[in-house]
Amino acid sequence: MWRVRVSRGVATAVLASLAACTTGPGLGDEVDVDVTVLGGSGGLAAGQVGVTPLDVRRGKAADLAGHTYTNDDGEEVKPPDGTPYYLDVRMVNKSDAEMTSGPRVYGIDTDGAELEDLNDLTLWPPFTPCPKHNSDSEPFEPGVTYTACHVFVVRSGEELDRVTVGDTQWRVK
Repeated sequence: MWRVRVSRGVATAVLASLAACTTGPGLGDEVDVDVTVLGGSGGLAAGQVGVTPLDVRRGKAADLAGHTYTNDDGEEVKPPDGTPYYLDVRMVNKSDAEMTSGPRVYGIDTDGAELEDLNDLTLWPPFTPCPKHNSDSEPFEPGVTYTACHVFVVRSGEELDRVTVGDTQWRVK
């Protein structure tokens, strides 16, 4: 059996770090995030976007039946197996830059695995678990606000724990 001695200072620092992981912004908290995305003119656009995760709902695997999405490789595929979670997010373009879309949203499950956003699954055919989806506001012009429904599929036994945009994480569990 191994024994490890940890000084009080180290233990305090570790506990403070763990506490920081459970605090911070949550549902309903707007954070201004610095982003660089594809701009309206085809180049990169840097600016600030106000991001507010509004609501998270747990769905059923049957919700995804008959739907496909375009993965990061540009392939049209069936959603992965698991439990879908639906996250409504409001974004406000607070910059002077026209963007082709808002920044990417990523999910993280309770095991720490990063989850792919199946956002375009909500576009066609109509996807009833995401009635608030109106992210077709392209271009994302300065001052424009929109709400989008993001879809994350979580493996069996896990839950959606956090979402990230840029360097900011929100607790949603």
